[in-house]
Amino acid sequence: NLEELLVSQPTFGEEALQIAEMLIKSNAVDLIVVDSVAALVPKAEL
Repeated sequence: NLEELLVSQPTFGEEALQIAEMLIKSNAVDLIVVDSVAALVPKAEL
């Protein structure tokens, strides 16, 4: 169901992990997919 699909495009790796942690702790989603682990660049490296 695409109406329930949540897409996030964080700027840096720490932000992505904060979003994932929030979603996991809130039980808001059943599945989290990271489609580019290589894009999880730390803020310090930007």
